[in-house]
Amino acid sequence: MFSIAEELESIGMKKGMEQGASEKSREIICTMLRDEQPPELISKYTKEPLEYVYQVKQEMLQYAREETVYHAGGETVEQEK
Repeated sequence: MFSIAEELESIGMKKGMEQGASEKSREIICTMLRDEQPPELISKYTKEPLEYVYQVKQEMLQYAREETVYHAGGETVEQEK
């Protein structure tokens, strides 16, 4: 019979494993998107919903826009949002 602490630890480990698997899947999706693979193919290979792949793609594009930096006249100027 499990004590409450052991049960909570077990639940925490399960959640941690699920979160780790989700992060790994997201990493794979990002890599495939950078390699210009189509979202449909990524969804097929990762078994993630197509909507999730498009969401990750949109987040990557948003991050890229926010990080875009222009060099004007020797000084660094961030792009207006």
